Amino acid sequence: MKKRLLLFSCQIVAAGCLMAQTDTLSYPSGFQTNKMSIQLQGGTNGFGAGVRYQVLEKLAVRLNGTFFSYKMNDPLKGRNINLAALGDYKDDVKYVQGSVSQVGLLGEYSLLPVLRVVAGGAVLNNTEVDGYLKPSKGIDVGNLSITPEQIGDLKAQVSYNGFAPYIGLGLGRSTPSKRFGVNVDLGSYYMSPAKVNIDATKMLAPNKQQESTLENNLSSFRWMPTIQLNLNFRIAK
Repeated sequence: MKKRLLLFSCQIVAAGCLMAQTDTLSYPSGFQTNKMSIQLQGGTNGFGAGVRYQVLEKLAVRLNGTFFSYKMNDPLKGRNINLAALGDYKDDVKYVQGSVSQVGLLGEYSLLPVLRVVAGGAVLNNTEVDGYLKPSKGIDVGNLSITPEQIGDLKAQVSYNGFAPYIGLGLGRSTPSKRFGVNVDLGSYYMSPAKVNIDATKMLAPNKQQESTLENNLSSFRWMPTIQLNLNFRIAK
């Protein structure tokens, strides 16, 4: 998915540069390159690129793709955080990794020259959080000593996939009045229900049965607030 989104972004930028330098391209009737801009973007849901077309004076549409991934090793080690579910194994969480990859189609309506309502959604959406636990010490039960190898390990993944509607506000002009412009989007996605997958071995294997319980506990966590900075380059004057 990461490679596909990077390719998508490169294709958008390359196409925009080509149209900016070529006057002989054939466009559909009514299509005006001066109403089109390419966009480089960065924010809480990732980095990417997009294209925007000003359909009417106050109405624009845009297609964009974003990607974000971050991995934190030993996220809880040495920290004074009380997590009852992990007990003495808090420091044995080896990593937590989060990723967001989206392709979105959005419409923008200008209420004022610098204020827009933005609505649409992520047509392709893959948002995941992964974690891995591997005990480093054993436990004693009476006269019985259980080694870390006998305890096993556990991998867990929480994923939000499928179409995610979006609603928000935009600050700044939709299409630049000159060749370059900056605007900001503030809004939120409404994610599909969370899907939990637990892959555990040996003594930790029964945790697999907690998948549905965790999904139910996450049922109210579906709003994904975002803030995004957009750098816009108009194709033609």
